[in-house]
Amino acid sequence: MKRLLSLLLVVVMLFAVLAMVGCGDDPEETTTAAPGTTATTGTSNTTGTTATTSDTTTSGTTATTSDTTTSDTTTSDTTKPTETTSSEPADDTTITSGTTVPLYARFDFGTDTKAEAEGKTSHEYIVSILTYDSSSLTIEFTEDTMVIWATKSYTSGMDTGAFAICFDNIVTYDFDEQLRPGWGTWVGYPISTANVGKGWQGHHQYMKIRILNPTDNNMISMQFAVPGQSYSTTQIASYMFLQGGAPTSSSTDNLTATPTNEWKSYIYDIQFLAWAGRQETQSGGARNYFGHVEDARETGDVGANNWNWQNSQEIASLRFHLLGAYGSGKADTRKNINQGDHVEVDYIIFGSSLDQLNAYTSYIEDSSNAA
Repeated sequence: MKRLLSLLLVVVMLFAVLAMVGCGDDPEETTTAAPGTTATTGTSNTTGTTATTSDTTTSGTTATTSDTTTSDTTTSDTTKPTETTSSEPADDTTITSGTTVPLYARFDFGTDTKAEAEGKTSHEYIVSILTYDSSSLTIEFTEDTMVIWATKSYTSGMDTGAFAICFDNIVTYDFDEQLRPGWGTWVGYPISTANVGKGWQGHHQYMKIRILNPTDNNMISMQFAVPGQSYSTTQIASYMFLQGGAPTSSSTDNLTATPTNEWKSYIYDIQFLAWAGRQETQSGGARNYFGHVEDARETGDVGANNWNWQNSQEIASLRFHLLGAYGSGKADTRKNINQGDHVEVDYIIFGSSLDQLNAYTSYIEDSSNAA
C-alpha cells in the first residue's frame, strides 16, 4: 500500500502582505542543508482603508469554492478520483487519529479580522513583519482583505523577490500557534498508506488561500525556511494553480487563466508541491506539473522535500508570490505580471486536514453566508 490517488484529490482536484523595502535575490541552492540568515530592513509605506468587499462565499469541504461579488452564486467541484484499491481510505478524515497542531491563521488580512478577534494574529503584527519591493508593488488594506498591485510589468532578470510579499521572521511569542511543517495525519498520507495506524505526525501539511484573481495568471508559489536557513530554489511550494485549474495531461501547462471577479478558495498539499518544486532543480526530476503527479503516483512517494525534512522545527520565514509564481522552469509564471495587475487576498491559513481548513471562515464569508 505504497500509493494513494488521493494525491490527486488534494493537488489536481483541490485547486485546490506590508510595506517595507525589498526582498532581495534568493541563493540558487539545490541542497537541503544550506544554513544562512535572512535580514529584513525597510520603512513602512502601508495605507489602510475601511472599505469592505461584498461577496457570497459558502462553506464546504470540496476542492474549490467560489463566490461572486455581484450575485449569490457558488460553484464547487466534488469529483473524486478512483482509488487504487478498495481497502484504501477515501479521504484523510476517515483515518484521523491522534492530536494535531492548532490551525495556523496568522495571515488573516485586513484591519479588523476574525483571526485578530480570536487572538491568532493582529493587523499591527502583520504590518510589522511585512516587507516588499515598493518600486514594484503597492499594498492597500480593507477591513477584511489585502489588495496587492503591480506598479510595473515583469521583465527578464528582475530580482526574484520583486513581486513577493515577504514575511522573513514570523516566529513570535505574541501568539500561541507556530507553523509546524510536516504530515498532517499519518506520515506519507495521502500519497502513501504505509504508515496508517503506526506513524502519526499531526503537523501543518495543507495551505488554504482565499483570493480574488482578476488577472490571467494561473499560478502562485510560496517560499519557506526554518530558523537559521536562507531561502533556496529547493524550498519552494510550486504549482499552486488558481481558477484555470491544474493540467490533466502532459500536453498542457495551464500557466494562464481567464480573469475572474469571483472569490475562490484553494487548498494545496504542501508536502507534494514542495517536493515538486525541489524536483524541478534535480537531475532526472520531472519538468512539468503532470510529470510530478505521474512520478508520485507511480512510486507512492514524494521522496526528499524540504517541507518535511526538519519537521521538528517551526517555519521562520515565508514569501508569497501571488501575482505570478516564482520557481524553476515551467513553475515560474512571473512573465504574466503586467503593470496594473492586482489580486485581493482574504486569508492564507495552514492546517493538518481539509476539514480543519474548511471549518475556518472569515468575517466576510460569515456575512455573505448569513445574507
